[in-house]
Amino acid sequence: MDSHIVKKTEVFDKAFLSGNTRYYRLSIRFAADGFSFLILNPENKKFLYRAEYSFYGVRDARHLSYILDHLFSTLPLLNKDFDKIDLLFRPSYQTLVPKVLYDESRKEDIARLNFPFEEEDVILADAVRDDIYLVFPVGKSLIDFWQVNAPGATMHSTAKVMLECLRLLSMQSTSPQNVFLHIEERHLDILVFKQDDVLFFNSFRYHTPQDLTYYLLYVYQHLALDTQTVPLWLLGKIRKGDPVYELLYRYVKNVRPVKRNAGFEYSYLFEKAGEGEEYALIHLSLCE
Repeated sequence: MDSHIVKKTEVFDKAFLSGNTRYYRLSIRFAADGFSFLILNPENKKFLYRAEYSFYGVRDARHLSYILDHLFSTLPLLNKDFDKIDLLFRPSYQTLVPKVLYDESRKEDIARLNFPFEEEDVILADAVRDDIYLVFPVGKSLIDFWQVNAPGATMHSTAKVMLECLRLLSMQSTSPQNVFLHIEERHLDILVFKQDDVLFFNSFRYHTPQDLTYYLLYVYQHLALDTQTVPLWLLGKIRKGDPVYELLYRYVKNVRPVKRNAGFEYSYLFEKAGEGEEYALIHLSLCE
């Protein structure tokens, strides 16, 4: 396998049948830091297959598409026919635009005002709820790759899943304000809701637990949130007992894990994973 690729997890349920993929739903997360996928049987909402790979030294979108092509050539399972394929992408940049200000014919201009992007990038817009658009760039080489390898697949930004699903959790919370911290290997997302209203959303690249804590405390301070009472919900690659968890608890006293959606059956695919791990990928099937 390519030296840029390291397999971290591969596990499948005994009920998984490779000859039945046309009845299954495939959800794929891809980004410069890695690739993971889940296979779901939509009939009984049971996850049957889970795999995760880390990528290292990815230079740009063209290089990422090359690595994906190599990975697909070594995983014949991904080349089978599926009932539905959904793609989850973490872009380098993105911006939220209220629906009243969004113009499809000018989304490149909107992007240009908010973040840098390459000439070959394709600007996509993902509708969030019914009042916000998420605008982000995707390299054309990646668009071309998926058109060949997963024609008809729907692509979403990780932020869309977070904004839609965590908003529902915020509405169910007894606290009027809620902070959500989503941690991946090299990135983190911070979302703040007041009931169902988005007060803050941003993504950061981090290197150390101290970086992560700095960004989080800045958001608490910037929004005048009480670190003693406003709950911090954790999801992603973190669990109670981790050094990062203990560091966060030194500064924020109301720390809670986000639980998995009880509407799915997880089997033993997730027995070694934290409660909030692969949250976006699990919930991608709910974003129609």
